[in-house]
Amino acid sequence: MEISEIQKNRWQKGEEWFEKWYSTEQCFLGFHFNPLTKSFITQGLDSLATNTQWFYEINVCKKWDEDQIKAADLGSEFFQKLISDSESYIFQAETTLKRIENISQIDFKSFILIKKTLMGLWYVFLADIGKYLGERIDKILSKKNLSKKQVEEIKNYYLVPHKPLAYQKEEKDLRKIKDITSDLLPKTIIKLLKKHQEKYSFLTTSDIDTKPASINDYQEELKELTPYNNFSNILPKISKKTKSFLNKDNLLLLSLINKHLYIDNYASDLYERIDFLFQELLSKSHRILFKELGWYTFSELESLVRKNAKLSNPDLSQRKQFRVMAQINGKIGVFYGKKNFNKIMKILNLEKTKPVKSFKGTTASLGCVRGIAKIVKGVKDIDKVKNGDIIVANNTRPDLMPAIRRCVAIVANYGGVTSHAAIVSRELKIPCMVGTHIATDVLKDGDLVEVDANKGIVKIINQEN
Repeated sequence: MEISEIQKNRWQKGEEWFEKWYSTEQCFLGFHFNPLTKSFITQGLDSLATNTQWFYEINVCKKWDEDQIKAADLGSEFFQKLISDSESYIFQAETTLKRIENISQIDFKSFILIKKTLMGLWYVFLADIGKYLGERIDKILSKKNLSKKQVEEIKNYYLVPHKPLAYQKEEKDLRKIKDITSDLLPKTIIKLLKKHQEKYSFLTTSDIDTKPASINDYQEELKELTPYNNFSNILPKISKKTKSFLNKDNLLLLSLINKHLYIDNYASDLYERIDFLFQELLSKSHRILFKELGWYTFSELESLVRKNAKLSNPDLSQRKQFRVMAQINGKIGVFYGKKNFNKIMKILNLEKTKPVKSFKGTTASLGCVRGIAKIVKGVKDIDKVKNGDIIVANNTRPDLMPAIRRCVAIVANYGGVTSHAAIVSRELKIPCMVGTHIATDVLKDGDLVEVDANKGIVKIINQEN
């Protein structure tokens, strides 16, 4: 692919990107060749990743949105098929996970299997239509004679997974350790935390250029946690009276949406676990720092497995500053170096967001609070979030939980009612706005912000200069 091909498209700014480089390749391939989306997406999405920023071809992106809106309205039969097809990729991933947990080195055959499995999990991620399901549910409930309290009761019940996800299991186990620490010797606590680290450190490596959580990291988390016996992790309930307002079709559809929500997030858990083991095995067998492997493309990882071909330090240094990956009409191109990077950046529309005093989004969890905004782009920003702050992010993930436990609200650029930010905010009973698109552009660290999720508005009360 040539830079001239990139010039032919009209681009719009997408979300910030902090995943591993080979995950970007998977995402691109998933946009064009995803068997799960073929039933409701009419064409692939041409896209571009420059360092940590995504861009989408304007017309194709609009078409994707239109197709997803239609899909959200298709009903129970569509969701049954989507769930069934998604579960086949989940089963393959679970089988692969068991296999790689019992190997000491990745050979070429294992590499191909892992790549195929991770690709399948990307198919599940990209088939998620949670961005538009909130509107679909609101349409259903608006036709019922329900009070606001009953509407929220239904949403709280069906828009929270009924099976625990990895981050929930991790927090539960950490709280158990917290609950018994006063009776244990320091050495015993370290042993427990080492076991915890072995089981859950995969949740802390989503970002590029990061390494797994250390024992010290978990010790710091322990200090902040309330004891387990003071922690309520009870699933929401729905009363018979509220349920009686819903007919059979409504109940079936809401149950399927709930299952779709769980599958999408469980697929993310599996992806992170397999990817972590994959990277850990490669790191040990080829003597490469864990966090450096995120800068490899899949073709480079294949060369590493087959020929032990490593990237040089100058190569790594260059791509950390100037890297672009583009997908146009199913073809992927990779560009490195300052000269290429600057050429491509000139092609893109980088207009700044106009100053605003308030903006809207989709309510994921009700409530109204004021607090200091903290922009959280990844795990490296966790420590700046203090008790009572408002997290402003592109989206949230399990590796941000230490910061999320301290915040009083979440505001996200992207995501819908099935996103991690939506789920965790409902669980913690804090206000959450998703799908704002501009939050990280218009807000800065230190801004005093009001998040009124009851009205779907974020207001800037006092802005830092």
